[in-house]
Amino acid sequence: MNIIEIIENAEDFPTLPNITFQLNQLMSDPEVSLHSISKLIETDSSMVTRILKNVNSGYYKLNAPVSNIYQAVSILGVRTMRDITVMVSFSNLFPQEDLHAYRSLFYRSLCAGIASNLLSDISKTTSRSESFIAALLQNLGAFVFMFYLGKNYLKIIEEAREYGVRLALVEKNILKITQAQAGAIIAEKWQLPNSVILAIRYQNNLKLAFKKNLGKEFNLIVKQSYLGGIVADIFLGWNKAAKIAQFKREYERLFSRQKSAPDAEDILASIPHLVQNQVESMNQNMEPLLSFDQIKEDANFELELLISKHNKLYNDYKTIELLFSRSKSKGIRKTNPV
Repeated sequence: MNIIEIIENAEDFPTLPNITFQLNQLMSDPEVSLHSISKLIETDSSMVTRILKNVNSGYYKLNAPVSNIYQAVSILGVRTMRDITVMVSFSNLFPQEDLHAYRSLFYRSLCAGIASNLLSDISKTTSRSESFIAALLQNLGAFVFMFYLGKNYLKIIEEAREYGVRLALVEKNILKITQAQAGAIIAEKWQLPNSVILAIRYQNNLKLAFKKNLGKEFNLIVKQSYLGGIVADIFLGWNKAAKIAQFKREYERLFSRQKSAPDAEDILASIPHLVQNQVESMNQNMEPLLSFDQIKEDANFELELLISKHNKLYNDYKTIELLFSRSKSKGIRKTNPV
């Protein structure tokens, strides 16, 4: 059985707690009450503890501490509570072996989700929740690959990093399936909103997503999730210089008509602090992100290294080409004596 068949069956892959699915079902009713949402969350005492700790963190900047779930739902809203429930559930989903690798993947997920949230605040979109979950679960497929392939998948990540190419290209070449495709399969099994499933599926191909003509709101979910992923790659991935340039370009396109939008670099500069607040609220043992100024220094060094590698490869190629040309010339003289 190949990895595609394993993922399509995926009976043993961890799943979100029932409370998450029930919460999604409740939220499909536009008339759902805050009381109903609160009562559902309160059926899981461990979830209540984690949610309240998260809500009272510095990330949400509340004026006073929140002591119960109803109060939290009243202040933050139903959709934000769903986001928090998905986030804390996702962070505790995977096995203890290879925990460092899973934490690294989750760190990227968290960074992408927070960046998407920030962009939603600027755009004032009504689909903020879907954008956040789509960005948070953007590399769900990487968790799938890690779960079934373990260290073999880590080698794929390292190969992409070493050669400075997109991870999706290496995944497709070796596994015949990308994490975007694998993640969409699992997201569908988890009964997540269709807009989230499609945003995960088309994260590497925005043009194809937009061709689906699923509406302006869906396009915004895909775009903000996509930009959240770029931000995560800037802080935790490779090709940082290219990613910074890509983010600035796409950010300007998204907010070019919004005069009050912050500068793209100001957005990037705010990410480490926001992520750290969320990390502390979740008791995650993770190294703080580098500041954006440090990231820019790393990006310049990475770019110089890439140029150096390119020049070496070019010089090696020209040397081989010259040797081949001389060898060919000698061969011609031997077969055609004067």
